[in-house]
This record gives sequence, structure tokens and C-alpha cells, in this order.
Amino acid sequence: METAKLKKLVDTVAGLGKPTLLPFNFEDPGKIKCACGIWKSVLELPYRYSGFVKYTDNVCRGCEKDYRGLCRLVCAHCKTIVGHIKPHKDQHDFHYKPDVTYHLDSCQACKDHEVAGTPSIILEKIIFLRDKFGDQYKPY
Repeated sequence: METAKLKKLVDTVAGLGKPTLLPFNFEDPGKIKCACGIWKSVLELPYRYSGFVKYTDNVCRGCEKDYRGLCRLVCAHCKTIVGHIKPHKDQHDFHYKPDVTYHLDSCQACKDHEVAGTPSIILEKIIFLRDKFGDQYKPY
């Protein structure tokens, strides 16, 4: 990630407040449910660094082949994998590139501090749209 874009990302996330640490499994906090639905030890799952946040991926080594080429969505607030999407170009010409991690401002798990029904925003897309349309662009 370019230094200027990383600085914009840090500035955008600076106001999110203290991150909420989420329990992985109430019965065994050392386990995370893999994308295949099987509970795995956190030691079996890849630990990744997106260039902005460190997080444990929810795709085990055995399932990686099924998720290659997809984009990962990570909550920048609680550092949880929110999902995977196919690479594409959206209606604003923002390109979701294969095997890239994109950051959400918050997710359903940590949104209790926000207004219900407010959608999460992808921070890299906001930076793209502000570069394209200027600082007057507001996501809501």
C-alpha cells in the first residue's frame, strides 16, 4: 500500500475509538469457525497483516484453494473477517482486486455503538471516491 494512501486510511480510522475484542468461541476461546464451518484452533489458521491491521484469517490451509482470488473484508475496528467477495468493478469504477484485503469501518458485531441500519463502509472505497470527487464526498 502506498504511504499516502496508508496515511489517509490511518486518518480515516483514527476516530473509530478503542477496538472491541470479540470472543471467538464462548466454550473454547482458542477456536475460530473456519469458512467451511469447522471449529479450528487459532494456531491452525493463517495470521495475516493487511498493511494496516493484523488479523487471524477464517480460512484454514485446507480451504485456501476455494478462496484464492477473492477479496477479504476485515473490520478495522475489531479486526474480524467479515466476508469474502469476488473481484469486480462497481458502479463508481472502484476496482476490487483479487487477493486484496479491504477494511470496513465497523461490522455487525461491533456496531452497537452506532445507529442501527447504518451500512458499513469500505475505507479504501471512501478514499478512492474522495480522490475522485473531492473532500466534499460524504458516504452517508
